[in-house]
Amino acid sequence: MRPRHPKQTPKPKHAKPQGSRQVKQQIKHEVKQEVKEQAKEQVREAAQPQGCPTPNSFVPGTTVLMADGTHKPIEEIKTGDKVLATDPETGKAKAEPVVATIIGNGSKDLVKITVRADGDKGGEQADSGALIATDGHPFWVPDLKKWLDAGDLKPGMWLQTSSGTWVQISAVQAWTQNATVHNLTVESTYTYHVAAGNAPVLVHNTNCSPSQQLSDRASQIHAQAGSDIARGHSTVAVVRARSPLGSVDVVAGSGNGLNRTQKGMLRRGEILADNIKGTHAEQNALLFINRMGWSPIAGGASRSVCSNVCAPLIRSSGGKISGRVYPREKGTQIRTFHW
Repeated sequence: MRPRHPKQTPKPKHAKPQGSRQVKQQIKHEVKQEVKEQAKEQVREAAQPQGCPTPNSFVPGTTVLMADGTHKPIEEIKTGDKVLATDPETGKAKAEPVVATIIGNGSKDLVKITVRADGDKGGEQADSGALIATDGHPFWVPDLKKWLDAGDLKPGMWLQTSSGTWVQISAVQAWTQNATVHNLTVESTYTYHVAAGNAPVLVHNTNCSPSQQLSDRASQIHAQAGSDIARGHSTVAVVRARSPLGSVDVVAGSGNGLNRTQKGMLRRGEILADNIKGTHAEQNALLFINRMGWSPIAGGASRSVCSNVCAPLIRSSGGKISGRVYPREKGTQIRTFHW
Protein backbone atom coordinates (compact mmCIF):
# COMPACT_ATOMS: atom_id res chain seq x y z
CA MET A 1 0.00 0.00 0.00
CA ARG A 2 1.32 3.36 -1.02
CA PRO A 3 1.66 5.81 1.80
CA ARG A 4 -0.76 8.66 1.73
CA HIS A 5 0.72 12.05 1.24
CA PRO A 6 -0.75 14.62 3.52
CA LYS A 7 -2.91 17.11 1.75
CA GLN A 8 -1.15 20.35 1.10
CA THR A 9 -2.62 23.27 2.84
CA PRO A 10 -3.63 25.81 0.19
CA LYS A 11 -1.79 29.07 0.31
CA PRO A 12 -3.88 31.69 1.96
CA LYS A 13 -5.22 34.28 -0.42
CA HIS A 14 -4.18 37.76 0.44
CA ALA A 15 -7.42 39.45 1.15
CA LYS A 16 -7.64 42.98 0.00
CA PRO A 17 -7.67 45.39 2.88
CA GLN A 18 -11.17 46.26 3.91
CA GLY A 19 -12.33 49.43 2.30
CA SER A 20 -9.82 49.35 -0.58
CA ARG A 21 -12.63 49.59 -3.11
CA GLN A 22 -13.93 52.67 -1.37
CA VAL A 23 -10.43 54.15 -1.39
CA LYS A 24 -10.11 53.56 -5.15
CA GLN A 25 -13.51 55.10 -5.75
CA GLN A 26 -12.55 58.09 -3.62
CA ILE A 27 -9.29 58.54 -5.57
CA LYS A 28 -11.19 58.25 -8.85
CA HIS A 29 -13.67 60.85 -7.63
CA GLU A 30 -10.89 63.19 -6.52
CA VAL A 31 -9.14 62.84 -9.90
CA LYS A 32 -12.40 63.68 -11.68
CA GLN A 33 -12.85 66.69 -9.43
CA GLU A 34 -9.29 67.79 -10.10
CA VAL A 35 -9.83 67.50 -13.85
CA LYS A 36 -13.05 69.45 -13.49
CA GLU A 37 -11.32 72.20 -11.50
CA GLN A 38 -8.51 72.36 -14.05
CA ALA A 39 -11.10 72.71 -16.83
CA LYS A 40 -12.87 75.47 -14.92
CA GLU A 41 -9.58 77.29 -14.49
CA GLN A 42 -8.99 77.04 -18.23
CA VAL A 43 -12.47 78.40 -18.84
CA ARG A 44 -11.74 81.42 -16.66
CA GLU A 45 -9.02 82.27 -19.15
CA ALA A 46 -10.82 81.07 -22.29
CA ALA A 47 -14.42 82.19 -21.75
CA GLN A 48 -15.48 85.12 -23.88
CA PRO A 49 -18.68 86.93 -24.76
CA GLN A 50 -20.39 85.87 -27.98
CA GLY A 51 -19.94 88.10 -30.96
CA CYS A 52 -19.99 88.16 -34.72
CA PRO A 53 -16.78 88.89 -36.62
CA THR A 54 -18.35 88.73 -40.06
CA PRO A 55 -19.52 91.77 -42.08
CA ASN A 56 -22.72 90.39 -43.61
CA SER A 57 -25.33 93.04 -42.94
CA PHE A 58 -27.85 95.62 -44.17
CA VAL A 59 -27.63 99.37 -44.70
CA PRO A 60 -29.34 101.78 -42.26
CA GLY A 61 -33.03 102.25 -42.95
CA THR A 62 -33.61 98.57 -43.73
CA THR A 63 -36.64 97.61 -41.67
CA VAL A 64 -36.99 94.36 -39.74
CA LEU A 65 -40.28 92.57 -38.99
CA MET A 66 -40.76 92.50 -35.23
CA ALA A 67 -42.62 89.81 -33.29
CA ASP A 68 -45.64 92.11 -32.77
CA GLY A 69 -46.05 92.67 -36.53
CA THR A 70 -44.53 96.15 -36.63
CA HIS A 71 -41.40 97.13 -38.58
CA LYS A 72 -38.34 98.77 -37.08
CA PRO A 73 -35.18 100.14 -38.72
CA ILE A 74 -32.35 97.68 -38.14
CA GLU A 75 -30.10 100.37 -36.64
CA GLU A 76 -32.71 101.06 -33.90
CA ILE A 77 -33.06 97.46 -32.74
CA LYS A 78 -31.56 96.65 -29.35
CA THR A 79 -30.55 93.47 -27.57
CA GLY A 80 -33.64 91.88 -26.05
CA ASP A 81 -36.03 93.12 -28.75
CA LYS A 82 -38.06 90.28 -30.25
CA VAL A 83 -38.24 89.65 -33.98
CA LEU A 84 -40.27 87.16 -35.99
CA ALA A 85 -38.03 84.20 -36.87
CA THR A 86 -38.98 81.41 -39.27
CA ASP A 87 -37.55 77.93 -39.67
CA PRO A 88 -37.80 77.40 -43.47
CA GLU A 89 -37.61 73.62 -43.14
CA THR A 90 -40.72 73.37 -40.96
CA GLY A 91 -42.38 76.67 -41.84
CA LYS A 92 -42.83 77.40 -38.15
CA ALA A 93 -42.56 81.07 -37.20
CA LYS A 94 -42.08 82.34 -33.65
CA ALA A 95 -40.83 85.28 -31.64
CA GLU A 96 -37.10 85.15 -30.89
CA PRO A 97 -34.98 87.64 -28.94
CA VAL A 98 -32.06 89.51 -30.45
CA VAL A 99 -28.96 88.47 -28.49
CA ALA A 100 -26.48 90.78 -30.21
CA THR A 101 -26.40 93.72 -32.59
CA ILE A 102 -23.46 94.21 -34.94
CA ILE A 103 -22.20 97.33 -36.70
CA GLY A 104 -19.62 97.32 -39.46
CA ASN A 105 -17.82 100.25 -41.10
CA GLY A 106 -15.55 100.54 -44.10
CA SER A 107 -15.47 99.31 -47.68
CA LYS A 108 -18.46 97.07 -48.36
CA ASP A 109 -19.54 94.97 -51.35
CA LEU A 110 -23.22 95.88 -51.57
CA VAL A 111 -26.10 94.33 -53.51
CA LYS A 112 -29.45 95.97 -54.25
CA ILE A 113 -32.21 93.38 -54.63
CA THR A 114 -35.48 94.49 -56.20
CA VAL A 115 -38.70 92.43 -56.12
CA ARG A 116 -41.75 93.16 -58.28
CA ALA A 117 -45.43 93.40 -57.50
CA ASP A 118 -46.54 91.04 -60.28
CA GLY A 119 -43.98 88.45 -59.31
CA ASP A 120 -45.74 87.01 -56.32
CA LYS A 121 -46.46 83.32 -55.84
CA GLY A 122 -49.03 82.20 -53.35
CA GLY A 123 -51.68 84.88 -53.66
CA GLU A 124 -50.09 87.74 -51.73
CA GLN A 125 -49.55 91.00 -53.60
CA ALA A 126 -46.31 92.82 -52.85
CA ASP A 127 -45.47 96.34 -53.98
CA SER A 128 -42.29 96.70 -55.97
CA GLY A 129 -39.54 97.34 -53.50
CA ALA A 130 -35.86 96.90 -52.87
CA LEU A 131 -33.36 96.36 -50.10
CA ILE A 132 -29.58 96.68 -49.91
CA ALA A 133 -27.41 94.02 -48.27
CA THR A 134 -23.76 93.08 -48.21
CA ASP A 135 -23.01 90.42 -50.81
CA GLY A 136 -22.43 87.64 -48.27
CA HIS A 137 -25.76 87.82 -46.47
CA PRO A 138 -27.86 84.64 -46.98
CA PHE A 139 -31.46 84.74 -48.29
CA TRP A 140 -33.84 81.78 -48.34
CA VAL A 141 -34.64 80.68 -51.91
CA PRO A 142 -37.72 78.45 -51.45
CA ASP A 143 -37.87 76.73 -54.83
CA LEU A 144 -34.23 75.66 -54.47
CA LYS A 145 -34.76 74.89 -50.77
CA LYS A 146 -31.47 76.46 -49.75
CA TRP A 147 -29.78 79.64 -48.59
CA LEU A 148 -28.01 81.77 -51.19
CA ASP A 149 -25.76 84.74 -50.51
CA ALA A 150 -27.04 88.08 -51.82
CA GLY A 151 -24.19 88.15 -54.32
CA ASP A 152 -25.40 84.87 -55.85
CA LEU A 153 -29.03 85.94 -56.35
CA LYS A 154 -30.28 86.45 -59.91
CA PRO A 155 -33.38 88.05 -61.50
CA GLY A 156 -36.15 85.47 -61.78
CA MET A 157 -35.27 83.76 -58.49
CA TRP A 158 -37.81 83.66 -55.66
CA LEU A 159 -37.61 84.84 -52.05
CA GLN A 160 -39.94 83.81 -49.23
CA THR A 161 -42.06 86.21 -47.20
CA SER A 162 -43.07 86.00 -43.54
CA SER A 163 -46.48 84.58 -44.52
CA GLY A 164 -44.87 81.77 -46.50
CA THR A 165 -45.62 83.19 -49.96
CA TRP A 166 -42.96 83.94 -52.57
CA VAL A 167 -41.89 87.14 -54.32
CA GLN A 168 -39.76 87.20 -57.45
CA ILE A 169 -36.53 89.12 -57.90
CA SER A 170 -36.71 91.54 -60.83
CA ALA A 171 -33.26 93.10 -60.62
CA VAL A 172 -29.91 92.74 -58.86
CA GLN A 173 -27.29 95.48 -58.82
CA ALA A 174 -23.84 95.21 -57.17
CA TRP A 175 -21.19 97.81 -56.29
CA THR A 176 -18.53 98.61 -53.68
CA GLN A 177 -18.42 101.67 -51.44
CA ASN A 178 -17.62 102.78 -47.90
CA ALA A 179 -20.69 102.24 -45.75
CA THR A 180 -22.00 101.57 -42.25
CA VAL A 181 -23.96 98.32 -42.07
CA HIS A 182 -25.95 96.54 -39.37
CA ASN A 183 -26.74 92.93 -38.51
CA LEU A 184 -28.48 90.96 -35.76
CA THR A 185 -27.76 87.74 -33.96
CA VAL A 186 -31.09 86.04 -33.25
CA GLU A 187 -31.40 83.28 -30.68
CA SER A 188 -32.04 79.65 -31.62
CA THR A 189 -33.53 79.88 -35.14
CA TYR A 190 -30.96 82.44 -36.38
CA THR A 191 -33.37 84.00 -38.89
CA TYR A 192 -35.34 87.22 -39.29
CA HIS A 193 -37.20 89.12 -42.01
CA VAL A 194 -36.20 92.36 -43.75
CA ALA A 195 -38.53 94.43 -45.91
CA ALA A 196 -38.28 94.81 -49.67
CA GLY A 197 -41.19 97.16 -50.26
CA ASN A 198 -44.00 95.66 -48.21
CA ALA A 199 -42.63 92.13 -48.54
CA PRO A 200 -40.69 90.98 -45.44
CA VAL A 201 -38.28 88.41 -46.91
CA LEU A 202 -36.54 85.68 -44.92
CA VAL A 203 -32.82 86.07 -44.22
CA HIS A 204 -30.36 84.16 -42.07
CA ASN A 205 -27.58 85.39 -39.81
CA THR A 206 -25.84 82.06 -40.48
CA ASN A 207 -22.46 83.73 -40.71
CA CYS A 208 -23.20 85.33 -37.34
CA SER A 209 -24.49 82.09 -35.83
CA PRO A 210 -21.58 79.97 -34.67
CA SER A 211 -22.39 76.63 -36.34
CA GLN A 212 -20.66 77.11 -39.69
CA GLN A 213 -17.74 78.93 -38.10
CA LEU A 214 -17.30 76.02 -35.69
CA SER A 215 -17.45 73.49 -38.51
CA ASP A 216 -14.85 75.45 -40.47
CA ARG A 217 -12.65 75.56 -37.38
CA ALA A 218 -13.07 71.79 -36.89
CA SER A 219 -12.00 71.23 -40.50
CA GLN A 220 -8.98 73.46 -39.98
CA ILE A 221 -7.84 71.40 -36.99
CA HIS A 222 -8.70 68.11 -38.71
CA ALA A 223 -6.47 69.02 -41.67
CA GLN A 224 -3.45 68.55 -39.39
CA ALA A 225 -4.33 64.92 -38.57
CA GLY A 226 -1.24 63.75 -40.46
CA SER A 227 -1.50 61.23 -43.27
CA ASP A 228 -4.41 60.77 -45.66
CA ILE A 229 -5.25 57.56 -43.79
CA ALA A 230 -5.34 59.39 -40.45
CA ARG A 231 -7.56 62.10 -41.88
CA GLY A 232 -9.85 59.52 -43.45
CA HIS A 233 -10.35 57.70 -40.16
CA SER A 234 -10.79 60.63 -37.80
CA THR A 235 -13.14 63.51 -37.12
CA VAL A 236 -12.85 66.75 -35.18
CA ALA A 237 -15.79 68.56 -33.60
CA VAL A 238 -15.94 72.00 -32.04
CA VAL A 239 -18.99 72.67 -29.84
CA ARG A 240 -19.69 76.03 -28.23
CA ALA A 241 -21.02 75.82 -24.69
CA ARG A 242 -22.44 78.30 -22.22
CA SER A 243 -20.56 78.26 -18.91
CA PRO A 244 -21.15 80.45 -15.83
CA LEU A 245 -18.18 82.55 -16.97
CA GLY A 246 -19.18 82.96 -20.61
CA SER A 247 -19.09 80.93 -23.80
CA VAL A 248 -16.27 78.50 -24.55
CA ASP A 249 -15.51 76.34 -27.58
CA VAL A 250 -14.94 72.69 -26.68
CA VAL A 251 -12.66 70.87 -29.14
CA ALA A 252 -12.79 67.08 -29.38
CA GLY A 253 -11.49 64.32 -31.62
CA SER A 254 -12.66 60.82 -32.40
CA GLY A 255 -10.83 57.56 -31.69
CA ASN A 256 -7.50 58.36 -30.04
CA GLY A 257 -8.22 62.08 -29.97
CA LEU A 258 -6.07 64.91 -31.29
CA ASN A 259 -2.37 64.59 -32.05
CA ARG A 260 0.28 66.94 -30.67
CA THR A 261 0.15 69.28 -33.66
CA GLN A 262 -3.62 69.60 -33.44
CA LYS A 263 -3.52 70.27 -29.71
CA GLY A 264 -0.97 72.99 -30.35
CA MET A 265 -3.46 74.75 -32.64
CA LEU A 266 -5.91 75.52 -29.84
CA ARG A 267 -6.28 79.24 -29.23
CA ARG A 268 -7.87 81.57 -26.72
CA GLY A 269 -11.53 80.71 -26.27
CA GLU A 270 -11.00 76.98 -26.94
CA ILE A 271 -10.62 74.11 -24.49
CA LEU A 272 -9.73 70.47 -25.19
CA ALA A 273 -12.27 67.85 -24.12
CA ASP A 274 -11.10 64.79 -22.23
CA ASN A 275 -10.77 62.05 -24.83
CA ILE A 276 -12.73 58.83 -24.36
CA LYS A 277 -11.09 56.36 -26.67
CA GLY A 278 -13.36 54.87 -29.29
CA THR A 279 -16.02 57.57 -29.12
CA HIS A 280 -17.08 59.94 -31.87
CA ALA A 281 -15.88 63.55 -31.84
CA GLU A 282 -19.31 65.14 -31.34
CA GLN A 283 -20.06 62.55 -28.66
CA ASN A 284 -16.80 63.32 -26.85
CA ALA A 285 -17.49 67.05 -26.84
CA LEU A 286 -21.08 66.71 -25.60
CA LEU A 287 -20.13 64.24 -22.85
CA PHE A 288 -17.47 66.68 -21.64
CA ILE A 289 -19.93 69.60 -21.69
CA ASN A 290 -22.44 67.52 -19.75
CA ARG A 291 -19.84 66.53 -17.13
CA MET A 292 -18.94 70.18 -16.65
CA GLY A 293 -22.57 71.13 -16.14
CA TRP A 294 -22.58 73.52 -19.11
CA SER A 295 -25.17 73.98 -21.86
CA PRO A 296 -24.39 73.41 -25.56
CA ILE A 297 -25.16 76.32 -27.90
CA ALA A 298 -24.02 75.20 -31.34
CA GLY A 299 -21.43 73.01 -32.98
CA GLY A 300 -19.85 71.80 -36.15
CA ALA A 301 -17.72 68.88 -37.28
CA SER A 302 -15.11 68.26 -39.95
CA ARG A 303 -17.42 65.77 -41.65
CA SER A 304 -21.16 65.10 -41.66
CA VAL A 305 -22.81 64.08 -38.41
CA CYS A 306 -23.31 60.31 -38.37
CA SER A 307 -26.87 58.99 -38.33
CA ASN A 308 -26.41 56.16 -35.83
CA VAL A 309 -24.62 57.73 -32.84
CA CYS A 310 -24.16 61.48 -32.98
CA ALA A 311 -27.42 62.55 -34.63
CA PRO A 312 -29.59 60.78 -32.01
CA LEU A 313 -27.39 62.18 -29.22
CA ILE A 314 -27.71 65.75 -30.52
CA ARG A 315 -31.45 65.47 -31.06
CA SER A 316 -32.12 63.80 -27.71
CA SER A 317 -30.42 66.72 -25.97
CA GLY A 318 -32.71 69.21 -27.72
CA GLY A 319 -30.38 70.04 -30.60
CA LYS A 320 -31.19 70.40 -34.26
CA ILE A 321 -29.01 69.38 -37.20
CA SER A 322 -29.27 71.91 -40.01
CA GLY A 323 -27.13 73.89 -42.41
CA ARG A 324 -25.13 73.34 -45.57
CA VAL A 325 -25.67 69.97 -47.27
CA TYR A 326 -22.70 67.81 -48.33
CA PRO A 327 -24.29 65.33 -50.80
CA ARG A 328 -21.12 63.25 -51.25
CA GLU A 329 -20.77 62.50 -47.55
CA LYS A 330 -22.43 59.71 -45.57
CA GLY A 331 -24.75 60.00 -42.58
CA THR A 332 -26.89 63.10 -42.25
CA GLN A 333 -24.87 64.93 -44.95
CA ILE A 334 -24.86 67.98 -42.65
CA ARG A 335 -21.94 69.07 -40.47
CA THR A 336 -23.58 71.76 -38.33
CA PHE A 337 -26.03 71.73 -35.41
CA HIS A 338 -27.44 74.04 -32.75
CA TRP A 339 -29.69 74.14 -29.66
